Amino acid sequence: MRSLLGLPVAYRALMRAFGSTRARRLYVKEHVRVAPGMRVLDLGCGPGDILTAMPDVEYVGVDVHEPYIRAARQRFPGATFVLSSVDDLPVGRYTGFDRVLGTGVLHHLDDASAQHLLEVAARAISTDGVFIALDACWDAGQSRVSKALVSRDRGQFVRSADQYVALARRAFPSVSARVRHDLLRIPYALCVMRASHQPGSEAEVLPSS
Repeated sequence: MRSLLGLPVAYRALMRAFGSTRARRLYVKEHVRVAPGMRVLDLGCGPGDILTAMPDVEYVGVDVHEPYIRAARQRFPGATFVLSSVDDLPVGRYTGFDRVLGTGVLHHLDDASAQHLLEVAARAISTDGVFIALDACWDAGQSRVSKALVSRDRGQFVRSADQYVALARRAFPSVSARVRHDLLRIPYALCVMRASHQPGSEAEVLPSS
């Protein structure tokens, strides 16, 4: 299954079956909150499908999987796609972005690689920019089915919302997270985390939905 999901066509088909089109739309509308003309950096962009839910933006996607990047370049010729691993991205290479995304990527990374991605994101966002991450997570309120499905996720570093927030606090002064159980058609706990350089209260995990 993991090898099959490396194929963009198979990946898109499975995600559609899980309700990814609706989830992507809600994620962008309610959490990413992107406006036309914004600069967006997507770390771990996959085949770039999030662009189908966005207005006209200046988009740069980065992913380590060459078939995903090749498919993204073919489907979205107006965007920029870079083939690179997270660890190979120099901190400070990208700057001035309104939104930096880490959609479905942190739960694939150990703490060291996740911390590097967060440092890249922290340097990449503008003063009033926002980093948004969406990841499979463990949550006290998730069902047995959700726990079973998350345990079979390709990502080997699934964390609780508190653990994701603790990682992000090393790079950002303002961090909040919410666990959502309603984004996909299947029972699946997803942590949506937002981080920025704007002064704020201590990091918090908001009530799940």
